[in-house]
Amino acid sequence: MAWAIVCALGYSPVCVARWGGTIGKRVMGLEVVRADGGGCRLPYRKAVLRHLLNLVTYTVTPLTIACVSAITLSEDKRSPVDKVAGSAVVRR
Repeated sequence: MAWAIVCALGYSPVCVARWGGTIGKRVMGLEVVRADGGGCRLPYRKAVLRHLLNLVTYTVTPLTIACVSAITLSEDKRSPVDKVAGSAVVRR
């Protein structure tokens, strides 16, 4: 159980804060950056916030549908989770 919590709170936030994304994002040429920082990486606390919000959003089906709809309809193509965390996913 403790191992699962460490992985859940460690893998994605650490990868995003340190390298700009998880292995999958890096392979796809994507990077998570600060929306207001001119391409700077997210600090760890914001990466944790983003990760926890993503866990909640993608666990509850109506929230997933709302999130996908919001991304599709927004001008900047950012999810509500990214707007709250102050992040953006960009192609590198």
